[in-house]
Amino acid sequence: MLITGSCSGQTNSKQTSNSNKMMQNDMPWYEQDKLDVEKFLENAEERVHVNMEPVTTFYFFRKHFPDGREIQILSTGSGFSKREVPPLPHFYKINTVFYKNGNMERKGKQICSGTDIGEWEYYDENDNKTAEINRDEKYPDFDYNKVLMFYKMKG
Repeated sequence: MLITGSCSGQTNSKQTSNSNKMMQNDMPWYEQDKLDVEKFLENAEERVHVNMEPVTTFYFFRKHFPDGREIQILSTGSGFSKREVPPLPHFYKINTVFYKNGNMERKGKQICSGTDIGEWEYYDENDNKTAEINRDEKYPDFDYNKVLMFYKMKG
């Protein structure tokens, strides 16, 4: 379900600790940048993909908020992914991919078509930031904000 861009941008390697991902007691588990795997599994629904060979079981959690925001978290074979859809008028979603240990692997924004935009952060399994990539630098003539203004003008 998670669509990630396969294009690579300019990489700035960094070997810094990811202190902003520490478990924060004042935030619910599903909004944190480090996934509490036990709480996810306690709250997730078990689902089955019958159209896959072999039949695959996965776990899924969804939370709707009064302001229109939504968070979805699901298990994958290699880890977990979280998609946060901000309330309107935002046009993007925030995608976060986690390793099996709950540490963040990567995080960034995508427009609805699945194209990566803006800054993306990458981490190793030990929670060290390994790279930051500006996905917008690859497309200097493309400005998604201009496309959005065009759509708005056309209704």
